Amino acid sequence: MSSNQQQWNSRFGLLMSTIGAAIGLGNLWRFPYMAFKSGGGAFFVPYIIAVLITGIPLLIMEFAFGFSIGSSAVRAFEKISPKFAFIGHWSTSICAIVFTFYTVIISWSLCYIFFSLNLMWGSDTNEFFFQKFLNISNGPMQFGRPNLMLVGATFVTIALNYFFARNSIQKGLEKFCKITTPLLAILVIIIATKGVLSEGSDIGLRFLFKSDFSKIKDYKVWFSAFSQVFFSTTLGVGVMISYASYLKNNKKLVENALITAFSNCAFDILAGVAVFSILGNASFHLGKTIPELVTSGPGIAFVAFPLAINSMPIAPFFQALFGFLFFSSLFIAGISSSLSMMEVYLLTTQEHKKYKTSRSSEALKFCLISFAVSLLFTTPAGLFLIDIVDHYINNFGIILIGLTETIVIGYFHGSQKIINVANKGNRLKIGLTWKIFTFYLTPLILTILILENIYSEITESYSGYPLVSLLIFGLPVALFNFLYALYLGRRRGDESR
Repeated sequence: MSSNQQQWNSRFGLLMSTIGAAIGLGNLWRFPYMAFKSGGGAFFVPYIIAVLITGIPLLIMEFAFGFSIGSSAVRAFEKISPKFAFIGHWSTSICAIVFTFYTVIISWSLCYIFFSLNLMWGSDTNEFFFQKFLNISNGPMQFGRPNLMLVGATFVTIALNYFFARNSIQKGLEKFCKITTPLLAILVIIIATKGVLSEGSDIGLRFLFKSDFSKIKDYKVWFSAFSQVFFSTTLGVGVMISYASYLKNNKKLVENALITAFSNCAFDILAGVAVFSILGNASFHLGKTIPELVTSGPGIAFVAFPLAINSMPIAPFFQALFGFLFFSSLFIAGISSSLSMMEVYLLTTQEHKKYKTSRSSEALKFCLISFAVSLLFTTPAGLFLIDIVDHYINNFGIILIGLTETIVIGYFHGSQKIINVANKGNRLKIGLTWKIFTFYLTPLILTILILENIYSEITESYSGYPLVSLLIFGLPVALFNFLYALYLGRRRGDESR
């Protein structure tokens, strides 16, 4: 049994929290766009394979490791050896960095909830989002003043995180996710149902599911599939290790991992159906092709989707209601994910012997510092900065952590220990196949991903950004994060001696 004083009240609460952590904003815009550009239905082949080879095995590994150690990622790796404590600090600091800009993106959704009430985005949704709302500058080095509306929305978003995180895991995060995760599923099902029943929905769905199998011959499509699974299941950042440390027992541990992975996978596909059926309806009424409507990243949610809502042949009241439901879904998905990032930090600080303050005080400190940093991302250059920091943190942070933790857990903690914990009291057992997938295939795939990322950085500037912006906000941020984790790990090792 976990040594933590805090524990989940129920298995349902655990599942809703792990699924809520896995399902985030990226599911609603990253997966649909990735599937669209990577062969449509053919993309589901590498995607499902990635879920089976990487997603489920690593979730089982992190669940079993977190439960067996019964502590935060920092202390868990420290128990293997003090020299590995830096891995936990690495994942904790990445969660803290991502939280600062992720909450700003969530605040976009909060603003759009209110914009939807009177369809404030108007007919030119592209101009509204980039110019009127974000007031975007000409580049990442042209900051300008913070957007006061975004500052206020970000403050509210972070305040909500504080409100739910300041309490115990049972009274805060678990209670929140028990309500919001099912609600999120219901909202997206409503949106998808409305979309599928809309005139012209088949136009969008054909683009999503029509299979171009020539695309899966491209190794980049396979890398995209594995990256999507790795990031969307919240692997490598200490979240699942922390959540598993709150378990009362390890019964159904493998089942919990399977349910979390397949729920995330199902939500990815459902989000794709919802988005592309609505875009198909817009294509039918606007006379535009799907490629003309689909844009990468947040453009799907904040440009294409409002445009699609405008084209719906229904009364403005119902258009507003539909927009309200969609952006409420984005907001809920974002909050449940940001709470998981905050939980990693809080568990780490509460375990440290030098911290004597309450959970509420630590949560307040974390939120205040995060809010101060987030102001940078509310400036006219914010969208560019988010893109740069997110790219380098993901590709040179999270993937590297995933590779490192897999090697350390498998070869220093012991793969057999993980198998014994996962199999004890469980009907579903893991064995040699799981071991091969987790400790041989996954490290190989992650290594190739890292090398491909390095090659891309050397051969071309990311998204054509000026070199100076990448040298300030890109690789140095990821490098500093790693070096700071090494420093904290060494200092903690010195304190323990």
